Amino acid sequence: MAFEILFITEDPDITPAAEIQFAGQRVCIIRLSRHGSPEIEFVKDRYLGKDVEMVFPLKDFVETVELAVSDLASWLDKLAEN
Repeated sequence: MAFEILFITEDPDITPAAEIQFAGQRVCIIRLSRHGSPEIEFVKDRYLGKDVEMVFPLKDFVETVELAVSDLASWLDKLAEN
């Protein structure tokens, strides 16, 4: 699959987030709200320095988002245990 999930933390709250990339291009950032509901932020790829066409299979994208949300929920659960 051409999708990749990079797990990151965001300041100042050190909120876990997942950046989804497609073939090395940034697509979006997934984070969980304080209530645990997933939020998505679509981002423009600043690393490539050129416009890119982001056309990809919806099924693969949805599966990747669901995996990122599941992994973030697990990450937050582990943080709460400590």
